[in-house]
Amino acid sequence: MSAAIASEREWIERFIQPRTEPPSADGTWLGPGDDAALLAIPEGEVSVLTVDGLVEGTHFLDHWLTDAELAARLIAVTVSDLAAMGATPLGVLLSFETPSLPGRLGEDFFSGLDHAMPRAGRLIGGNIVRNQGGLALTATAIGSVRPERALRRDRALSGQTIAVSGVPGRAGWIRERIASGETLSKADRSPWAYPPDCTLLGRALAEQGVRAAIDTSDGLLRDLSTLLEASGLGADLALDSLALAARKAGFSIETALGGGEDYGLCIVGEREPIERAFAACALPAPLWIGETRSAPGLAMSLDGKEFHVDAPGWDPFRRE
Repeated sequence: MSAAIASEREWIERFIQPRTEPPSADGTWLGPGDDAALLAIPEGEVSVLTVDGLVEGTHFLDHWLTDAELAARLIAVTVSDLAAMGATPLGVLLSFETPSLPGRLGEDFFSGLDHAMPRAGRLIGGNIVRNQGGLALTATAIGSVRPERALRRDRALSGQTIAVSGVPGRAGWIRERIASGETLSKADRSPWAYPPDCTLLGRALAEQGVRAAIDTSDGLLRDLSTLLEASGLGADLALDSLALAARKAGFSIETALGGGEDYGLCIVGEREPIERAFAACALPAPLWIGETRSAPGLAMSLDGKEFHVDAPGWDPFRRE
């Protein structure tokens, strides 16, 4: 546990300044220490910006994650959106609300942050304030991509294959076990505490000409439906491979479709470019779960039979 800290300045000097890169001679980079940061974007590319957060009592309880896991998860869930756009991460801005210093924002937290930062780029800057409630952590990730290569939700076409990385639902299943009071080892918690880094995969997909993807954060069915709606499409899903993968991992097809929390990628495109992207990243082949069509709506089958499921996914404002 870190020793008590008497002021914001002392906390910055102990944990932020050692992680600050010096200004560049040409003025294209200026990190923490001034009123704002300077960050150059590669020529021919556009900025990709996203923000996410973890709030105690909504996303986690105090004992669910170690301080290091908390930091790593914050970076992972935020940078996941850059991966889903096929972007190259450039850095993150951090904003923390805490009732005390260092609280959970001490040595272990920053050890976890250091472990996760290679997937995010540089620490660009941030803010810390005192509150009277629970811990709230916010990260803004900045990346860049050539605009014509960006993976977008509205770029799927009819007749394309739908694929998903990893085993959807695994992280949500682990979270529910933790929430129920089950004690899990660090290794068993890992798929939830340390979401996968899909930034290389996102870029590989973009380089192969794939143009549509979304990260699996709110539940596969919910996220896929969001992508299909943005592209004005429907889809036919054959869930046998997904059900088999879920069963091998120990949970149901309903959890695979609605569990969320995975931060993998759901991809729509031609099969061969998707296969080449996974191979280029030395990743296991994705799960192939269906095909898009021009007619709206979503039809699902399992074991050759029509399948229906109630899998609304994650919505913090949904009434139970």
